[in-house]
Amino acid sequence: MQILKEEVRERILEVALGQFAAKGYEGASTREIAAAAGISKGNLYNYFPGKEALFDAIVAPFHRDCDAFLSGVIGHVGPETFSAGSITEASAGIARFIGLHRRQFVLLMERSQGTRFARYKGEMIARLRKHFSKNVRREFAKPSLIMGIVAANFLEAMVSIARNAGATAEAEEAVGLFLRYHMVGVAQFY
Repeated sequence: MQILKEEVRERILEVALGQFAAKGYEGASTREIAAAAGISKGNLYNYFPGKEALFDAIVAPFHRDCDAFLSGVIGHVGPETFSAGSITEASAGIARFIGLHRRQFVLLMERSQGTRFARYKGEMIARLRKHFSKNVRREFAKPSLIMGIVAANFLEAMVSIARNAGATAEAEEAVGLFLRYHMVGVAQFY
């Protein structure tokens, strides 16, 4: 009986993250992941029973973290604040989170088709839409329509920053600039 080694498991996870990020869940293969990790496909199955379990091992912990982070960001009670301080604080927190989990964030948002996480991006947009619609002035008859568009645009911007920004400092600057742009535009509805 083979003894499983933690460093082999970690190498498999790192290689799989790169493969899934590049090719998506459906495009990645366990054969290629095993070869890139320097093990046989049979040995990979000693660590993970299949591609779905491997994807789950990478994405499930981040999915929980992402849910908790989003709940913290939108969980405040009371009206939105659009001060420079709140924008700076929000952008630093979001940029830090994206910077720490850049590949997992893009993987979850754009590369999870064919998995149980495939609908998560839509669920996030729905949660953001509901949050953005909370305190919209009554003069707007259908705030959920426009706030749905605002939520989708906001999330797409965060995914684009995660995909394209270099260092965490660049991501933080990009998130800050976008949040200033976003909040100035959204403030007109409150």
